Amino acid sequence: MATENELVEQYQPLVISCVNKFNPWLSPEDFLDYIQVANIALLKAIRNFKPERGYKLATLARRCIKNQLINHTRRKTPKVYTNTELNWVAKPSGESPLEEILPQGLSPVELETVKLLYENTPKVHIQRKHGFTKWQMKQHIKSIAEKLQEANGVSE
Repeated sequence: MATENELVEQYQPLVISCVNKFNPWLSPEDFLDYIQVANIALLKAIRNFKPERGYKLATLARRCIKNQLINHTRRKTPKVYTNTELNWVAKPSGESPLEEILPQGLSPVELETVKLLYENTPKVHIQRKHGFTKWQMKQHIKSIAEKLQEANGVSE
């Protein structure tokens, strides 16, 4: 049987094909990153391959590469904020209202959204109340989180 290095070289066309199929619009730098990620997945596939199971190495490699590329992409995509991630802002004690500890730059809709999120109102209810689509609601929460982080000097 061929060594790992020989198999990696032999399956390079498969790696390139998988990366191109996964995202054909990658910049040259990103393309090289994805090739590296795919090569690591190929090595894992080679090490985990058991011919007695009755499938080909290319089948396992294709599946491993695709899964690894998906995981890599998930790690690279921008974060979408949820109501639990807004909880780093200190909740007010009984005597100070929420408006006093929030930054001045929030609009009335954003302020109301923060209040409702702190009351654990489901996002779907807030969405319906303001007439937002699911995507608009995500963008709205992301915008609020960025404003709160900026006001409190927190960076990601």
